[in-house]
Amino acid sequence: MLYKNDTIDNASIGSFIRSARKMKGFTQEELAQALRIDSKYLSQVERGVSLPSYPLMVAFSDTLEVSMEFLTRGVEGSSKSVDKETLFCIPEAKGLTEDEYQFIEKSMKDLIKNLKKRKS
Repeated sequence: MLYKNDTIDNASIGSFIRSARKMKGFTQEELAQALRIDSKYLSQVERGVSLPSYPLMVAFSDTLEVSMEFLTRGVEGSSKSVDKETLFCIPEAKGLTEDEYQFIEKSMKDLIKNLKKRKS
């Protein structure tokens, strides 16, 4: 859910942006440079202190190669979870190391925990 108590949930959006950045292998400085924004501002966005504009959200989506739905809700399409076998069916996931898979799994667990917190 994008909204929490009739307000936009900045913390969750920031968490989803951070997860997408890490999955893509960018540092904050690298992503900020690619988007032509200040790295301090990116840090504020990832911590939920600031909410990026819609055009900047589109730029995040394009640069990180994730959907707007992922950036706002933490999910791609209608999928509820991705197990290891499913992940390795994605062409871009071929060749992932066990450490990389574990990073993705941990990121997903963090996202799920955030989603559950928002519901309560």
